[in-house]
Amino acid sequence: MNNDPSPYRAFISYRHADKAWGDWLHKALEAYRVPRGLVGTEGHAGVVPDRLGRVFRDREELAAASDLAVEIQEALRRSANLIVICSRGAAQSHWVNEEIVYWKGLGREARVFAIIVDGEPNALDPANECFPPALKFAANPDGTLSDRPAEPIAADAREAGDGKENAKLKLIAGLLGVGFDQLRRREAEAQRRAFRRFAAIAAALVLAFAGLAGAAGWFAWQSEVQRAEAVAQRSRAEANLDTGIGTAKAFITDLTADLKTAAGAQRGFLIRMQQRALALLDALASGQKLPEAGDEAKAQALVELAAGLIDAGDTGTAMQDAEAAHAIMQRLATARPDNAGYTNQLTDSLDLVGTIKVAWADFPGALEAFSASKKIREGISDPSGIGQTGPLTDLLMRIADIELSSGQYAKAGRDFDAAYYAYDGLLRADLNDTEASARRCLAQAKKGLALAGAGDLDGAGQAADAAIADARHLGAAVAPEDAAYYGGLAATVMVVGGDVYAARRDFERAGETYDEALGIIDPLAAEDPTSKARQFALGAALAKYAAVLGANGEMDAAVELAAKAEATLAPLVTLDPLNKTWAKALAEARASRPAP
Repeated sequence: MNNDPSPYRAFISYRHADKAWGDWLHKALEAYRVPRGLVGTEGHAGVVPDRLGRVFRDREELAAASDLAVEIQEALRRSANLIVICSRGAAQSHWVNEEIVYWKGLGREARVFAIIVDGEPNALDPANECFPPALKFAANPDGTLSDRPAEPIAADAREAGDGKENAKLKLIAGLLGVGFDQLRRREAEAQRRAFRRFAAIAAALVLAFAGLAGAAGWFAWQSEVQRAEAVAQRSRAEANLDTGIGTAKAFITDLTADLKTAAGAQRGFLIRMQQRALALLDALASGQKLPEAGDEAKAQALVELAAGLIDAGDTGTAMQDAEAAHAIMQRLATARPDNAGYTNQLTDSLDLVGTIKVAWADFPGALEAFSASKKIREGISDPSGIGQTGPLTDLLMRIADIELSSGQYAKAGRDFDAAYYAYDGLLRADLNDTEASARRCLAQAKKGLALAGAGDLDGAGQAADAAIADARHLGAAVAPEDAAYYGGLAATVMVVGGDVYAARRDFERAGETYDEALGIIDPLAAEDPTSKARQFALGAALAKYAAVLGANGEMDAAVELAAKAEATLAPLVTLDPLNKTWAKALAEARASRPAP
């Protein structure tokens, strides 16, 4: 039980571009179970609870306002601790700094914790500084900032520092008021098994869940004579059920975050892990109804599994999992319309359904799913005015893609243009928002494709030129683990730009642009041959390049590239015959081979 009188154990402050870190930390803290040996002991922050309790996540930075929103001020006042995710961008963020200033003005300077994710603290080079200014100076008795240096309690999530897991434990130790070494000793063995020996953990869970099945027999003990024993059995069963769900959820969230971008066998391991987590949750549900937390965990596992299966080339099974997740979240969100987490997960499941239907060329079905998701997101309360902008604009892009595919060029052009300006607004609010920058490039390039379809070839060329110029700068300043993601986005922009040039019959420039894109895509596909999405991107780009080479009279090179494209795409179509997008690309690859 959480003995902290504050509604929130902590308030997480972060910049918009560090959202992935905010998501991870929020889930990790709320899912964390304190080791049994520490529960009930006296820490510096009071009696140690079994859970940290609720954590407030400031979802996005605020924009177009001179003061913090009233809702943010209230959440800060109602929080027991402040956690600042520190990065180069956070050091330059006006709103992160304002939240720290407001917090210190409440007289709670001793309860500020920092977690470093990139940059350096107190760096000689201001461009490399990760601490916001307000974090570096102590507060006066009246709450105003002084010129006295402060030494914030900081965990370092960088690989060269504490590492992600130790940084998380350092924060938790600070929040609980216990020693880090004390907490780490109790956690080390379990954490190593959880992250490095999943098979062993799963085997242990099978035994634990088998015990649950036996404990579930308390339902039969309802007579007056045996009521006391029945209550004890019920208490043990509920505790075991809670532990099992919490552990399964930790696999679904923490391990997924660590392995989602991993290549090769680890990608297959991630899929097997989600399948195992689902099997264990199903075992827990045997003979009893899972509580909300269990149903939510199951939906999360289904969504993650569906996303992995799409990339692995099994859209049929992916659709089954996505629809199952949607059914669960529809029920939970309907019962709890005030739960924003449920609502967001409901839209995630709809987005997956729409994505698979696009792959199947079921454009009406995809449009229905994306439109339903967009309508739900538009109804989510967002006092900051910016929290839903990114997801809503992503959905607008997907809808515009469908319009483009169906020949509605004028409508698609307007929607891509609207998306461009929405992403531009996010980027103006945070110049370090690489995601918004990348999406803005893509919207610009696709607007060019829509203009070309509508016959405005000059406007199309200008849009493609601008998008490609911006795309060349993508990934230059991102962390190494993000380089592949943003490199892939840059390559996508270049391929779309090449399509625009081809539509303008500028085959030489189209070929140069496809060649530049392939310079990015080829090593990404070689790095992870298990990613069928990367193999498809490679095959499709090769086919496009072959077509423009043939149109430009370079027949030998065209024949060679067309053969490579066909060899890359044919196995994908065999693997997933439901995927009409892959089948269409294979047909185009075969058509791009010049006649002998």
